[in-house]
Amino acid sequence: ADAQPVRLPATVVGRLDRTGDADGFRFTATAGQEVGMVLTPLDPTALDPTYHVTDRGGRVLAESSGGKLGFTAPAAGTYAVTVRDRQYRGG
Repeated sequence: ADAQPVRLPATVVGRLDRTGDADGFRFTATAGQEVGMVLTPLDPTALDPTYHVTDRGGRVLAESSGGKLGFTAPAAGTYAVTVRDRQYRGG
């Protein structure tokens, strides 16, 4: 509910600087639209990034580790992506 809205295509710059920190973003996609996400940490040893894409009901539709995710929207609508460290570390 408190995910920051972004309009695609987008470049987002953020920080996961505290233990347990996660960032959330909300976007609208059309049915079949492909969305790619890449996270490039300044210090790759300090962060093991993961993504979770959910629908409006909170159901996880895609997840990935290693800082990359490709997602195809199954239907037109609003989706959310959460970015965090796999071990909930800051970095």
